[in-house]
Amino acid sequence: MTKNLKIVSWNVNGLNEKAKRNKITNVLKKKKVDVICIQETHVAKKHKHVLINKYLGMEFINSTVEKKKGVAIYVKEKWEPKMIYKDEDGRILGVQINFQGEKINVVNIYAPNTNRPEFFKKLEQVLIDLADNKMILLGDFNAVPVPEIDRQTENRKRNQGKLPKSFLDLEENLDLIDIWRHLHPTEKQFTFFSEVQYTPNNRPNW
Repeated sequence: MTKNLKIVSWNVNGLNEKAKRNKITNVLKKKKVDVICIQETHVAKKHKHVLINKYLGMEFINSTVEKKKGVAIYVKEKWEPKMIYKDEDGRILGVQINFQGEKINVVNIYAPNTNRPEFFKKLEQVLIDLADNKMILLGDFNAVPVPEIDRQTENRKRNQGKLPKSFLDLEENLDLIDIWRHLHPTEKQFTFFSEVQYTPNNRPNW
């Protein structure tokens, strides 16, 4: 029986507190997903053992020496996951899975707020090197492709937070498809909310 691959992407903004890790674990366990992609773990390399969580699956971790950045991927062991790439900056992590006999490369990113053009140029080369299988690119891009529909732009500059040309080049060169936008061409939904006003801000998590 064929099943759909279920994936969650979540910017958790820090996982150093045990109570927060437990709450997030409880939420994710109820989702019953195959792959979990986490951004901004903020867990330093020397403490990365706190991210081991067999309730969520086999863990793959990319941390730095500081309590900044950091990405992680959890995969159910039955999908035979193996790490295929991680950068030195705690921002890119790739894992290959064997889903129902098909190899798929899952790449989780946490893009920077600065030097975005350079980051996406680097990412394109990484993805080209991993292009031997089907690919799923997801994570926190810290920007959106179309601010007019992906952000609340009433009080913002029109192009603020827009993905750079280097990402658009990457998207075209690798034939990437924004699946959510493909399925919802005009709909507005948001994954980030202002903590001050709790108002929808943008859609950085793909």
